[in-house]
Amino acid sequence: LPEHTCRVLVCGGDGTVGWVLGAIDRYKLPTPPHVGILPLGTGNDLARVLGWGKGYRDEEVSDLLREVEHSQLCMLDRWEVKIEHRRYLGLKRGAKVLTMNNYMGVGCDANVTLNFHRQRQSRPELFPSRIINKFWYIAFGAREFIEQSCQNVQRKFELYFDGVLQKLPQLEGIILLNINSWSSGCIMWNNASDDQFHPSRMNDQQLEVVGLYSAFHVGKIQVNLAEPLRLGQASEIKIVLRESIPMHIDGEPWQQGCATITISHLGQAHMLRKVEE
Repeated sequence: LPEHTCRVLVCGGDGTVGWVLGAIDRYKLPTPPHVGILPLGTGNDLARVLGWGKGYRDEEVSDLLREVEHSQLCMLDRWEVKIEHRRYLGLKRGAKVLTMNNYMGVGCDANVTLNFHRQRQSRPELFPSRIINKFWYIAFGAREFIEQSCQNVQRKFELYFDGVLQKLPQLEGIILLNINSWSSGCIMWNNASDDQFHPSRMNDQQLEVVGLYSAFHVGKIQVNLAEPLRLGQASEIKIVLRESIPMHIDGEPWQQGCATITISHLGQAHMLRKVEE
């Protein structure tokens, strides 16, 4: 890349954008490029909050490049997720370090994502398009509603905000938010005036944390019939897992065993926000 500032258009979903941002970090460029997004994924939550829309609509390439040229620079917080596993037979495994750009889920929404991911890996021919992918998400969400596999998930972990242990109600999941868009555009943090909490911003070095009562509650959130439970805001979050729990970071799921997980600020990425004409 040239020494002067350039602009990069990433064509893909949130996972592709995260991969590009990680590559930029690894090369430690003196003048990091400014990154715009052509949304080609399923959820495209980061593209939504940056004004690039929920998906590509056969626009002319010349129009897209013109929009990139006239877009505005904004900063995006990025977060380090450090997973320290519990000792097994006296042996300590090395810590695993991941990066979060959008959000992190623990519990019911992560279980839906994990089931979707496993099915897509085993039968990729059943996932030919974004529309079909969304139908699969609905199907796995309905399955989670029936099975309630993450009922009382709050009993399986301890949650700390900036070192302070939080007392949690009965829940089936929590979500840590860096951006205020989740699951294909759901607004999870109401930015109306509130004496207790600050508005959600993607560059304030703070995360918002919300609770999910059930898969049915998730469904109501997705059709704007309910809001998540606001649990708090913090600049460092620690989760101590006592049991195995499904988790995901930016839509990439896994089953996590007993561990201590620390989420702390990593840095900021140079992003491009589309300017509305």
